[in-house]
Amino acid sequence: MKFEEVLLYLVVALIILLALRDILCWYWKINEWISLLEENSKKQDKIIDLLNDSITAKTKNDASKNNVGNLDDILKDINKENLM
Repeated sequence: MKFEEVLLYLVVALIILLALRDILCWYWKINEWISLLEENSKKQDKIIDLLNDSITAKTKNDASKNNVGNLDDILKDINKENLM
């Protein structure tokens, strides 16, 4: 076999592999899964930030009273703030 033939076969095989990859990703909806996972990750980061902000504010408010709130109270406060 000549070098040109081998190169041609490799290029054709690469094109076929790329086409099959797109078909398999479409069939198994992998691209949708990735976008949903990225969206969930962003939402979780936002929730973590809100919890951290709320816990910090709650502890500062309750520190003067020597009464640190529990997690249920903090979550209720967060829900109230987000609904407003």
